[in-house]
Amino acid sequence: MVWKKKEKELSQEEAIELAKKEFAEQWLGSEPLFAALPHIIPIDPGFKKGLWLLVSVDPFTPVAIPALQIAAQWLSRYTEFGLNLVSCTRSRRPDILYRDQIATLLEDAGLKGKIGWIDLGSKSSQAFSIPESALDSAVFWLLIDGKVHRQYITPIDLKEIEVELQFLIRRKDPGVPFRPVAKTEGETSAPNRSILQKSIDDPIFTRDGSWEPTAGSFKTVDGKCALEFDSKWDSFALVMEVSRRDINNVSRVVIESDDMPLFDQYSGEEIDADIEDASTLSVRKLKMYRAAKKLPADKRKIRIKFIDGGRVPVTVHQILLWNSV
Repeated sequence: MVWKKKEKELSQEEAIELAKKEFAEQWLGSEPLFAALPHIIPIDPGFKKGLWLLVSVDPFTPVAIPALQIAAQWLSRYTEFGLNLVSCTRSRRPDILYRDQIATLLEDAGLKGKIGWIDLGSKSSQAFSIPESALDSAVFWLLIDGKVHRQYITPIDLKEIEVELQFLIRRKDPGVPFRPVAKTEGETSAPNRSILQKSIDDPIFTRDGSWEPTAGSFKTVDGKCALEFDSKWDSFALVMEVSRRDINNVSRVVIESDDMPLFDQYSGEEIDADIEDASTLSVRKLKMYRAAKKLPADKRKIRIKFIDGGRVPVTVHQILLWNSV
């Protein structure tokens, strides 16, 4: 029998410091506040005190920016009354949740330098009991002293959350005066919809040109790369990027409907309005590029041309398809 020296058990303080180091890369604007293993384990004692709002989004869905923007608005309104915020980003593809990309997302939503948790291990769905049907939704939680008080899943009237925030704050200080609740518009309060996330090897897509498979995604090899599909959906977007080596270069992606450029009213938010005679996406950093919206049923024969695909290769991670109404 070989005798082994018994390992020294870590003290609570040592375990906390070890956890902070282990999960540091998943946090922005703060040391780790909690770990999802898979249940929520508070690391920072401050997380177990006071009123917290957590908002969880998939950054590659249309609801992400609007949900984070309204959370930023609530934070600015109620910080002085003790509200704390953590934005959580999750994805069915955690391998493409880049730290710098999430930091840019938060900055675009008005949350620069604020606390953010990047769910690299896909633990939040289980830890916070997010149902499968809600993975494309924005999910909000109100926590009091580290315990979940209430969960909200979009689409809902977001005024309901702010009214509850005011109620919880007034419960401690009944004399606090508040302005009327904020107006909330956009995707987070729109009718429910099903968002399909598909890889380009799905049978609905026809591929032209040479493509290189890369860990669940596909990278263009030449300027003949193109995708065609007959869409059953009126809106679509592409999650894509150029390589880090080419980050200072733009790769143009042309969108056609029935062999024609998109009319302005059907063009997605990322279509470059400065380029005439073509509906063009200018691709650089990893993001969701919204290509088309509210296409009528007779304008859904889609062709996507990666005209710079050889000079500045584009990696396509997902194509998102949904109906706007």
